[in-house]
Amino acid sequence: MIEKIKSWINAFLKSRMVKTVVKWSKRLRLPGFYGMSLYGVLNFLITTFTQSNYGMRSSAIAFKFFLAIFPGLLFFLSLIPFVPIENFQQNLMLDIENITPPNIYAVIEKTVNDLVVNKHHWVLGLGGVLTIFYASNGINHMLMVFNTSHQINLRRNPIKQRLISLAIFAAFSLFVIIMLAAITYGEVFVQSVAYKNLGGFMQFAFQLGKWLIMLLSMILAVGTLYNLGNPDFSSSKWFSPGSSLASVLIILVSIIISYFFTNFGKYNELYGSIGTLMMVLIWLNAVCYVLLIGFELHTLKDRQRKKLEEEKQMEI
Repeated sequence: MIEKIKSWINAFLKSRMVKTVVKWSKRLRLPGFYGMSLYGVLNFLITTFTQSNYGMRSSAIAFKFFLAIFPGLLFFLSLIPFVPIENFQQNLMLDIENITPPNIYAVIEKTVNDLVVNKHHWVLGLGGVLTIFYASNGINHMLMVFNTSHQINLRRNPIKQRLISLAIFAAFSLFVIIMLAAITYGEVFVQSVAYKNLGGFMQFAFQLGKWLIMLLSMILAVGTLYNLGNPDFSSSKWFSPGSSLASVLIILVSIIISYFFTNFGKYNELYGSIGTLMMVLIWLNAVCYVLLIGFELHTLKDRQRKKLEEEKQMEI
């Protein structure tokens, strides 16, 4: 049976249709890759990810970021009492009660209510410090994986890399604030009378603009990670095929995973609240894998650009 399957695969690969597609992919030049063909880029990706254990690496990075979630939640919950909006804390507690299973809410109600309603400066400080440490630790681990790329010849000093991790974390925080502001104020405006008085086209343009701001912020965040995470970085563009593809794939992966767990997954019924943690880990693992793919494309583009520049200098 296995031999038959192998013979079918070989026959398919040698078919006229496959040969035509391969020839077409070798002629098609991808924009942003300085003359590289679609075939060359795909062949590079397949070779890279079959020779390197990126699945295990993405899992390790995902776990590092997973550790940052809990102090991050503690930090953001301790920020809520300082929000100067009337009845904001009470409405938030109602939302938490509505989305949390009753048996889980009965356990966490007292603790969460204390964090949300009462101001705890020491919890805010401790949560902030732990969030910065674990989040930058996850970024630092990702940079270490970036440095193992066979396309990179330089290595960074560990102290310098830790400082760069903190800088990337600060940049990520800024981009997250921008995206959250776009979502929050966008929803407030959507509920307003001014939005309802707009025409259909203007409402569509507003919704499109909101999503474009979020996508732009994500591309800039990923571009920051790729450029600062590359020891060979000199004059790379912040908008590159690698960062753009990674940003789009992250959005698609998030939508697909969310749709699956909402409509087909039985994790919450089987595992209870642990099912949510499993979903977060699966999502983080997928996002980290996408980021590794995007980084390889990003560095491939830089390597191709340098190769063309060297060829031009030799001709001169």
